[in-house]
Amino acid sequence: MFTDNYGKQGFLTLFYLLDEDWEQSPSDAVGDLASEMCPYTFKERQPADIATYGDYGLHLAACLKESNKEDTETAYKAAVRMLKFYRDHYAFALDPFLSRFTLTAFQEKFATLEEEAVSLGDWTMLLRRVAEAEAKGALKQYKQS
Repeated sequence: MFTDNYGKQGFLTLFYLLDEDWEQSPSDAVGDLASEMCPYTFKERQPADIATYGDYGLHLAACLKESNKEDTETAYKAAVRMLKFYRDHYAFALDPFLSRFTLTAFQEKFATLEEEAVSLGDWTMLLRRVAEAEAKGALKQYKQS
């Protein structure tokens, strides 16, 4: 697993880069995903759709298993995996963003977000809530078949 602040910092980096990209060249896919990830929509200061953090967390855990390092490159790889997952499984048209999404930009933004990640409080419970919801959904599907 990964530390809470590291996970939030990577997630926030992706959110801000999506948001900035949308400002420069608006697209529905980028805007929709940034809106779902936005931690400032509700007073709880967590992603508008907590499943987006769960998705990022799953990809981050997989990347950490491969690299065993909590660094910006690993967080970036997790972001790329998440974006490709949303492209492939939810038909988000993210190829234009992916072609502009660089490790350098990610590293520069990541370096500025440590205090903000800390200020958002503990999100580890979000990962538990997402996992519980997914488990209930899987159990419900199993019972219906």
